[in-house]
Amino acid sequence: EVTPAAIPGPADEQDRKISAPLDKYLRDLKEDIEGMEPSTYVLKPRSMVLDTVPVPFTKPFTFNIKSPSRVTVVGSYLLRTVSKPITNVDIALEFPSDSLLNKDYLNFRYLSKRAALVETVMRSLKKHPSKKYSTKNAKIEVGYFMQDRLKPIIILRPKTAVSGSTGGKLAGQLPKRFARFEIRIFPSIALSIFPLRKLLPPRNCARSYVAAAALKNNNKNKMMMNTSSSSSSSSSSSSPLLATPLYNQRVLEDTGFITQLRLVHNTIKGASALAKTLQLLRVWARQRGMYCCFNKQSDRGGGGGGGGL
Repeated sequence: EVTPAAIPGPADEQDRKISAPLDKYLRDLKEDIEGMEPSTYVLKPRSMVLDTVPVPFTKPFTFNIKSPSRVTVVGSYLLRTVSKPITNVDIALEFPSDSLLNKDYLNFRYLSKRAALVETVMRSLKKHPSKKYSTKNAKIEVGYFMQDRLKPIIILRPKTAVSGSTGGKLAGQLPKRFARFEIRIFPSIALSIFPLRKLLPPRNCARSYVAAAALKNNNKNKMMMNTSSSSSSSSSSSSPLLATPLYNQRVLEDTGFITQLRLVHNTIKGASALAKTLQLLRVWARQRGMYCCFNKQSDRGGGGGGGGL
């Protein structure tokens, strides 16, 4: 279920009535994304997806994009830990298992396919027959997960009625009380897609890029030390690949949305006061500049605590 009503305890009937229009909007959005027509995306060599994500393939690669295998509301909205002024709804789109290969975690392959999915879903929503996501009824733009330009996300801001407590006459409009809400859509992957041991911090998963940089730096250091050319080339050719912990984390963190949601949900079920505690902790951290944003341009992003914080 996609609405906060799926979480027992913290939300009472009055809360559910207040959030009912947004809950319906989210259910419709879920159905629209799940009903997306399959399409293809050609990843061209030496190009960029969404102007920020490099394509690692040496030949044109046709990526078959299918509708996500699962569309899930995650984070603070579902757990009833939203606190103003940061009012977001986070949705995770899970890649179908047959859309990725076992070694797509290497050399930016997954990141380029991830960006292609973001661009395709965004284009599909803008062209939806209902016009709910057209420029007249909503604003859709590209954002970045934790300000990381290699990990674009979709930010959807539905337009709201000018006044009154009911929705507007235009398709997809929400009541005015939801004016500050924005919906953020994140690609995600199942834990079983990639071997987790391959993504540990000591591993190198961006070989074609890091190997070249390591070889260049190693040769430079050897020249500064005035070593012989023969020993320098021998050492350079046998130097191990550098670890890529930050790159590995970029891939690995997309497996954690559902796992974290279940963890915090089960914890809140056993301690209902935890929801209010998380809200207070979020406000406390934000007031002290300890709560980082997803978007550099806006203070309405989420923090590193995700659904729990």
